[in-house]
Formats: sequence, C-alpha cells, structure tokens
Amino acid sequence: MEKISAPRIIDWAALTLEQVKKLTEDTAVELKMMEAEATRQRLHDEREKKDNLLDGPVPSKEKLEAAQRAAERIGKTRDEISRLWSAGLENEMRQEAAILQSPQIDKDWQSFKDHCAKWNFPSLPAPPEAITAFLGQSRRQDVARLYRAIRTVHNAYYQHPCDDVLVRAVVREARQSRTKKPTSQTNGKAN
Repeated sequence: MEKISAPRIIDWAALTLEQVKKLTEDTAVELKMMEAEATRQRLHDEREKKDNLLDGPVPSKEKLEAAQRAAERIGKTRDEISRLWSAGLENEMRQEAAILQSPQIDKDWQSFKDHCAKWNFPSLPAPPEAITAFLGQSRRQDVARLYRAIRTVHNAYYQHPCDDVLVRAVVREARQSRTKKPTSQTNGKAN
C-alpha cells in the first residue's frame, strides 16, 4: 500500500477553471484508488480470518512430534493387547476366522461384484441401491444367503470393533468356560 502524502496546499484563486477541473478529477481518481485498495485489503483480511477459523492454529513442531509419539504408544499398546490375549485363544480364533471363509460366500460375493460391474456400482463399499437391485433380481429363496454374504464381506473390511476376530474369540472362550468348570483368569492367562 502506498504512503499517503501530506495534504497539498492549493491556492484556488490562482488556478484556472481547467486546472481546478483537472485537480478535482485527479483527486477523485486518487480517492477511488484508495477506496479500492482499502476494499481489497478488507476482503483479504476477511478471507484470511475465515481460513484461520477453518484451519485452526498451525500446530508447532513440538505438538506434532508429541502427537506422533502418542500415536506410536497407542499402536504399541494395541499390539501388546493383541499379543497377550491371542495366547491361548488360537482354537477360538480359528473357529471365528473359519466362519468368514466359505466357498459359498466367495461365490455369492463374486456374483454381487459382477452385478455391480455390470451396472457401474462400486462393490466395496456398495451403495444401498446396488444391494437392493441385486437382491431384488435374485430368487426369493437366495436373498437371505446373498444378503449374509454381502454383509460378511463388508464387515470384514469395514467392521465394528466388537466384530473383530480377537474380540469374538474372547467372547467365545467366555461362553465356553461358563459351561465348563470355572477357572480364575487374569488377562487371558490362568493363575
């Protein structure tokens, strides 16, 4: 932005009419330029303010490093929990995983993928319209099986944490131990 110069002292009586008109026009042009610059600056400041509100403050290098260290600690903790609880649950985990591995599910899933490709739908994640169209054109006695196959594959890729094989294995083991002689356990290991 240009510096504003000191006001000029004008001897109006010494000026001709042409000079007064010219001076007035020049002053009007100067004022319009100053107004335009002020408007541009105001708009720029408003945009910058909105951007800062949307983005929030830029985190410092220390905050970014602290967040990264926290994420690493969480990852290590999750790995440790899986390692501790997986020990002794191999059989239950195999049983849970076997439920997800079925030639019929594979065949039904392939049929659904072919349907999605034919109608230009994504199959994973599939929009409800693709599933509706697929199930709607299927034989009535196959609908429940096809629905379970689509749901099973989607759950395998986009699953709720409670549907994880390890979590389900712990639940399966707890159910089985209820019917057996009670044993005391801590963190998945016998005392």
